[in-house]
Amino acid sequence: METLFNRKNLKSIINKILISLSVIFTSFTFFFQVTFNSELWALVPYILLMLLVFLNIGNVIEYFFLNLYPKQKYIDFFIGIFWIIIIIKIIVTFLEYREVGEIFRYLFLYAAPVLFYFFVVSIKKIELITVLLKMIVICGMIISTQFVYESYNKSVNDKLTNFSEKAFYYSMKRMKTEDIGNANQARLSTGSRAQGILSKHSMTSAYIIICFYTLLSLIREYKKKIKFFIWSLGFSVLVLGMNTTSIVVYMIVGLWFYKDIFKISKVRKDIFVKQYLFHSLLIMFLLLSVFTVFFFEFISLLIYRAFNMLVNQLLFVFTSSKDSYTVGIIFEEILHFLDLCLEYPYLLVFGDLFKKPIYAIGGDVGFLDSITLIGFPLYLSIFTGFILFGMKLRLIKDIVINDDTWKQLELSYVSIMVFFLMDIHYSIWYDKSLIIIFFILWGIFRRNLYLLRFK
Repeated sequence: METLFNRKNLKSIINKILISLSVIFTSFTFFFQVTFNSELWALVPYILLMLLVFLNIGNVIEYFFLNLYPKQKYIDFFIGIFWIIIIIKIIVTFLEYREVGEIFRYLFLYAAPVLFYFFVVSIKKIELITVLLKMIVICGMIISTQFVYESYNKSVNDKLTNFSEKAFYYSMKRMKTEDIGNANQARLSTGSRAQGILSKHSMTSAYIIICFYTLLSLIREYKKKIKFFIWSLGFSVLVLGMNTTSIVVYMIVGLWFYKDIFKISKVRKDIFVKQYLFHSLLIMFLLLSVFTVFFFEFISLLIYRAFNMLVNQLLFVFTSSKDSYTVGIIFEEILHFLDLCLEYPYLLVFGDLFKKPIYAIGGDVGFLDSITLIGFPLYLSIFTGFILFGMKLRLIKDIVINDDTWKQLELSYVSIMVFFLMDIHYSIWYDKSLIIIFFILWGIFRRNLYLLRFK
């Protein structure tokens, strides 16, 4: 009996260690690749996943062959459709260009991350999911600290971090070019916003959003003051990081799902919105004021440049100047994409080929990138269904019995919604680090949706 207990205990410890390492190497994939100048670090999360599957083979067999979770199969259906589309596009790309290496590259980039979804769904113990979420918080805090530090160096000291320079030249190496003009020079630009540990500033900002909302989900409901402080800290990090899209997304999610944090008493909606905005600005002012007392010159310059950058970004979007990025350009990009769809109908239905695509992804209209990758029907189906489900999610909160399951369900929903909202401007979910987190969150959502119990 004692031996059996020790084995179970040892297995639980090993599971927690492997899950923790998986999150760490997933979150810092780009950092390790840049630091050691090697792409092979992207394989580490999958090696750890294979060890987890081997250690928990019984749960995996139950899920796949014994129909452990008979309900909510529609989520598996959409995940399956995604996988089929990716496989079809990989086969067509191979037939078109006859390059075997491309098959493995795209399988690894887009198809393999789905394996994390199936593994997370097969997890029986909620404590393992909790460990996973706590590691996302820890990694997110490290990413947040580096994000602010890089922003401080670029905006106040007018100098780059060593990682920024290494990341730029690593990206050039990946692009197989020596012409700096063909690369994204934001990493080397002082006086501009930080890019962070992930490959782009939008991806770093999205991870920070997920980190802070994950932390909020791990804190007990009655500790509203602590939650309010944490939310405001996350808001301050994003402001100092100077990514406008992420700030807007962060506030939208707060208004939609976490408005109870800001309520002192029951108020009308119009008054609540004023309270929400006032509290957000007040707490940020107080936090920054403390630092300003000790580092007045540097902090005041950082705050000035952060707000100046945000104002310029807003003007950049809505101005009518020829040299500015305007709303009109977004519509022009959409019209350009539709023109391509008329000429190449498969682009709208299944998306583009991976190699030498007709429509190049990585632009400023994120949802077009997503449609290019998976096609319009699948994208619209998932997005519409997810929004409609969210409208009902708040209605069932008061009749849920198992509170921890509910919290994980709500968090996974909120975090996936962050990906959709970011898609308005930047498509981030297909990044090699975030796509794994994306499917892990889908797995948590699918798992806890089945486990909900009602009064």
